[in-house]
Amino acid sequence: MTDADALVAAQAARHKLLTGTAAVEVDVQSAGGGGYRTKFTPANREALEAYIDELEQRINGRRTRGAVGFVF
Repeated sequence: MTDADALVAAQAARHKLLTGTAAVEVDVQSAGGGGYRTKFTPANREALEAYIDELEQRINGRRTRGAVGFVF
């Protein structure tokens, strides 16, 4: 499954979540043949939003944000 395919699946999962489905599952297959199933519920909507943002960043070639450091 490509990042673009995963993004489409995650966006569909978000749509179901926001339109009243209590829980949605997303299957993710890696290029090496391994995969996993992730279940998103209203309680972890932020995790789904973060996953979608991460996929969009990878597709668009932007780096993901790392930890913020402070210098005094």
